[in-house]
Amino acid sequence: MKRSLAALLLIASVASPAAAKTVFYKYEGPAQTRTGEGGIKQVNRGVDVWVQGTPPKPFEIIGTIVDDRATGDGNALTSKKVAQTVKQAGGDAILLNVQQSQPIGIAAGGTGAYAWAAPYGQDTTTLTVIRYLPASR
Repeated sequence: MKRSLAALLLIASVASPAAAKTVFYKYEGPAQTRTGEGGIKQVNRGVDVWVQGTPPKPFEIIGTIVDDRATGDGNALTSKKVAQTVKQAGGDAILLNVQQSQPIGIAAGGTGAYAWAAPYGQDTTTLTVIRYLPASR
């Protein structure tokens, strides 16, 4: 029983929201302005999330977000913390660069006739933060 409880606590600590880490890295260099061609987007708490393609209007790159979280601890694309980070950086939207999952192991336990197993790992998402620009006339 003690081993099962210890394994459960290990999973809970690995998958806890406190383990999620969202970091913004500011772009520095020549202005990176572009006009995209369109694509597929969703909206998360007022932030456009371009999961495929780029916005069909002028924008500039202002930085990158790297979001690390335990597998099963939600998705960076719908994360409140990511949306807050974009807004704090002065961004309007994010472009999905890479989303990958790194399995770490499987926790298992049980007593008597009951047994369980749960995979755990680390999910890393890299996003480009952009700011929309007024259309040129």
